[in-house]
Amino acid sequence: MAVTWSAAGWQLLPAASAALALTARLAAHGDEEAAGAERSMRKWWLPLATLAPELAGIDLVVAELLLSASALEWPAAPPDEHV
Repeated sequence: MAVTWSAAGWQLLPAASAALALTARLAAHGDEEAAGAERSMRKWWLPLATLAPELAGIDLVVAELLLSASALEWPAAPPDEHV
């Protein structure tokens, strides 16, 4: 099945790319539900990455950074400046 992008579809391209990238990175980190979703959405991911490879690549990096940052333990309060 060929996937085509209409004029309105191009407006959705950034959001679709970000969502697909985050799903792919969650799957790569072992999330089984995301892995199933990624497999079913691959038919859209591959044409998107072909049409806009820079966008897809940047979104994969951003998704990985978001997941990495969410795994960090942030301090509950800023450090005391007077210590």
